[in-house]
Amino acid sequence: MRGTSYTGTFLNKLKKREILVLLIILAIGLFLRTWRLESTPEFCFDEGWHCDIALHMHKGEIAVSYGRQSSPFFDNPSLFMFFLSVTFLLFGFGILQARILGVLFSMLVIMAIYFFTKEVYSDRAGMIAALLISLDYFMVFFGRKALLDSPVVFFMTLALFLLIKGYKEDSNKKLALSGLNMGLAVITKHPAILVFLILPLFLFLIEKNFHWIKTKRFWMIIVIALIPIFAYIIIGMIVSTPDIFIESSLTHLRRPPEGLPPIEFWQWLFLWDKWLFISLIGMIYSLIKREKSDIIPVLWALTTIALFSAIQVRHNNYTIEIIPPLAILAARFLADLTLSEIPGEMSLYKIYAAIMKEKKFYTPFVIALIILFSVYELNKNIRILQRNEITPQLVAEYLNANTEKTDIILVNAAIGVLSKRIFVDFHFYEGIYWIREMEITIIVIDEHWRDAWGVPEELKQFLDTQCEYEITIKTAEIWRV
Repeated sequence: MRGTSYTGTFLNKLKKREILVLLIILAIGLFLRTWRLESTPEFCFDEGWHCDIALHMHKGEIAVSYGRQSSPFFDNPSLFMFFLSVTFLLFGFGILQARILGVLFSMLVIMAIYFFTKEVYSDRAGMIAALLISLDYFMVFFGRKALLDSPVVFFMTLALFLLIKGYKEDSNKKLALSGLNMGLAVITKHPAILVFLILPLFLFLIEKNFHWIKTKRFWMIIVIALIPIFAYIIIGMIVSTPDIFIESSLTHLRRPPEGLPPIEFWQWLFLWDKWLFISLIGMIYSLIKREKSDIIPVLWALTTIALFSAIQVRHNNYTIEIIPPLAILAARFLADLTLSEIPGEMSLYKIYAAIMKEKKFYTPFVIALIILFSVYELNKNIRILQRNEITPQLVAEYLNANTEKTDIILVNAAIGVLSKRIFVDFHFYEGIYWIREMEITIIVIDEHWRDAWGVPEELKQFLDTQCEYEITIKTAEIWRV
């Protein structure tokens, strides 16, 4: 009886310790994502675009940016913008209100990754994965913004977690919820279409045949996943004209290549986030072990890497869709490492052999590695928190005070939405013809436009001959034409 009581007490204490550690990880993650949230990093044009769509939504309108021939409703899925719209309706519009929603989803990602990794591997691996996600520079940087990336990672993680739970527990309810989250992920951001590739691959590797195609369970997941997707498309077709629907649907197919070539992209990512090298070892380690628990994490990582190697557009904000499965594999490897002896010669085969034998604990090595990673990532994140990037706010204030409500402004959407003026987003600038056709009266060229795209030659000539005056505010150049 005493032995039973002692065991129960020990397990309760262990649970309390896990909760305490998780709360500490979440507290660190929350601090890194909220400190000086309004002023850093700079409010970017994607955030401005999302906010503009959300502001139209809560006024009962579907945003079609002034002068554009396609609708943002289809250029990017709008579920996150709907959440933004509700937030603005309840709390008003502002950078803080927009970004706090991104922070919420970013914190939910930490929790989802913890429970996913704990379910698939162990409590220890769950804690390590949560810490990696909590501190990672990209997860923090983009978790502080009103972007689609944190929400789509959350819905994808939750969908895959419920898929695993559903099959383990033979629960149709959890599988149905998995399908629902797959659908929500797809109407949050396009890369989530990966879940529809992971699902059949997972079932094939589990069942080792194709009989699952005929099962009601598989088709239940698919049908439930398609419900929010079809609902979204139908609503979009109702509120848009056929021309806008067709043009918007073709937008991404016509998009020219942007960003780094695949090899350079991966080289840049792994050199910037050096802990990802551990995830590669973790992936090889999982492929060697070939356990059922490895199927979803490895599929998630490999399909994500394949997708971002194949697509034409590779930007640094896409990295946060890549990092979660790699963090899970790294955490699994490090957690297993704490139960093993590290060989004198650090070859992968010998590490694997040592882990299989489980001779003794080698926790200090892993703890030192995690501390080193934590200090390195914290140092990078502190640089974000120390910046004071409020240029869009300053330029917007200037425009609000020095322009008429009837002026039409060609500008970065971040500045445009903050200025509360009629604006054309320069991201969709289509040549000098549109400046004359839409009767643009103000042109603002900010640092991001100049550095990312440059100033089109015909626009330079137009400005040289048509400018009446020029005003410089920090990095922004403002012309009245």
